[in-house]
Amino acid sequence: MDLRRILIPLDGSELAEQALPLAEQLAARAGAELVLARPPLARVFSSMDAMDVDGAESGAQAEADTYLGTVCERLGPNVHCRLATPYSPHEEHGLLVGQVTRPSLPFRQLADVAREAAEAIAQQAESDGVDLIVMATRSRSGLGRWIYGDEALEILHRVSAPLLLVRSGAPETLPEGEALKVLVPLEGSTLAEAALQPASDLAALMGGSLLLVRVVPALRRSVVGWLTGPFTVEPAEHAALEAAAQSYLDATVAAMRERGVRAEGVVLEGNAAEVIADAAAERHCALVAVATHGRLGLARVASEHVAEAIMANAPALVLAIRAEDSDEAPLAMADNAEAAADVHTGPIGDATRAALAARERTVPVALNATERDLIQTALQSLLQTVRRDEHLGGPIQQLLAKLAEADRRN
Repeated sequence: MDLRRILIPLDGSELAEQALPLAEQLAARAGAELVLARPPLARVFSSMDAMDVDGAESGAQAEADTYLGTVCERLGPNVHCRLATPYSPHEEHGLLVGQVTRPSLPFRQLADVAREAAEAIAQQAESDGVDLIVMATRSRSGLGRWIYGDEALEILHRVSAPLLLVRSGAPETLPEGEALKVLVPLEGSTLAEAALQPASDLAALMGGSLLLVRVVPALRRSVVGWLTGPFTVEPAEHAALEAAAQSYLDATVAAMRERGVRAEGVVLEGNAAEVIADAAAERHCALVAVATHGRLGLARVASEHVAEAIMANAPALVLAIRAEDSDEAPLAMADNAEAAADVHTGPIGDATRAALAARERTVPVALNATERDLIQTALQSLLQTVRRDEHLGGPIQQLLAKLAEADRRN
């Protein structure tokens, strides 16, 4: 990740401006250009005529230009900045309509104001070829505060550049030198390893190091397994998973060191999102780098819950990298195949695969007629909401077919 251009989404609030110190620090360190972006927000009411609407839109544009100019003047003299007032590609009038009291505008369109703003930011980022987006994120406080809450995910879903998220309460700048530790959660997949390169680039820029963490389920200590929750395993399975995780981390650390990156690895156990958040605090990691598909809607329930929990709760800055599915070998396998071979072959690999296969076994469930009808109704409703996640339609249809077949047999 060569930092030549950094984009900061702004909405005129002090909360959004919390991202400025970090962006300024990185820009000064890398000699990068800052792009200050604010989509204009026009307030349009049902009683306005065409001239009034034009005036509101012109005023919104002028307000955005003036505000960005003021912010640019506050930045250090050694930081070069450029101003941008991007428009949503789907907005009919080109300017966003926020805080509207127009009866003819459906409520769904009101809720889409934040999404339209996120699309405007994403389009600006892609057209400018920015290398990093630095933005503040916090619970939303009205349509005017479009930058907060799920809008980070909306932007991440649409851009190739990583997002560096400044959460309320987290440090506003990065420590420099050996004080900087960047935590990278890994679970053995190419998806998770997509965070390694951007994380190591930022660590190198600031003179810091990487802490690679792999989380395994905790050892089950109760004979009544269901009382201990889903994040525990039997002793034999735990030993196999822990050994495989350590072998994988050793190989990955070796691969990173060969590239000149200072790194260490640690295996932890428990609930991944909670353990990673605790590790970031206890080990004084100022930054957590996590890779995600950047999915929205139902897919987040299936595959993004850990990454999203880290983005929302980690007591540190978060670097979110959107990665695509890939069939390529993981980095450790590609760079140090001999050291990483034990992860996938030999006694440890066989035990791990057997343990994971056991966890994927078919589980019989007894349902009465009312419960079956409830599940069928819920699944049919879900089929109406998977436009963003078409790949979920097939599994839902298969499950409905299984329920129908079971009904016929009975």
